[in-house]
Formats: sequence, C-alpha cells, structure tokens
Amino acid sequence: MPELLDEVEIVGALRLLNRIIEQDTEPGPLGGYRIKKGVAPDRVISISDPDMRHGRKSSSQVVKGYKRFDVCDLDSGLTLCVCVLPANMPEAVARWATTSVRRRSVSRFEKPWLNASQA
Repeated sequence: MPELLDEVEIVGALRLLNRIIEQDTEPGPLGGYRIKKGVAPDRVISISDPDMRHGRKSSSQVVKGYKRFDVCDLDSGLTLCVCVLPANMPEAVARWATTSVRRRSVSRFEKPWLNASQA
C-alpha cells in the first residue's frame, strides 16, 4: 500500500505545480490557456530536481542541469576546490565563490586555475 503524503509535502507539490503552470502558460486569445513563447527567467526544468536550470556555455551550446567549476593547480594537477551551481548562474558567481580558495592557494601553488564544465 503506498504511503500517504503529509500536508507539507502536498503543499510543496502544489506550489511546484503552480510555478510550472505559471512559467509555461498564458491566457489564450479565445479563452483558456496556451503555451508561452520564450522561456521564463529562472525556469524550473525538472520536477524531480527543482534546482536544475537551463544555461548556456556559448550562444550555440545549451547546458541543462548544473555547471561544475574546478579550481586546480596547473603544475601538480591537484584539485583545490569544486563548486556546483545551477546552469543559469553566471561564471562570475563561481569566481566569487572560489576566490578565498584561490587566494589561499596562491601562496602554496603558483598557478591556480578555474575551469568551468557541465556537471
């Protein structure tokens, strides 16, 4: 027998459903609703992982999910820090999040380097 959801889980699921309906539909010209043209800012793309987002690595390369940012020492190949953010977050956020690691590592390593990739 399946478990019953408690009130908190039901309210959370209804909020997520409402957000998806609002971001993807608009009133139709003849009444009812239709799919919106374009993409809503900060659009939810997965109901199983509501933090997942659309993003871009370039004008032609779309990223769905997350971006991973690695701070590595180029000489030793040692990974100093890893930061994972939703795909729609700009790389400047990862640079800010890893700045303290890169500052501390400059004294120990000559060439700390930030690399971005799809996670």
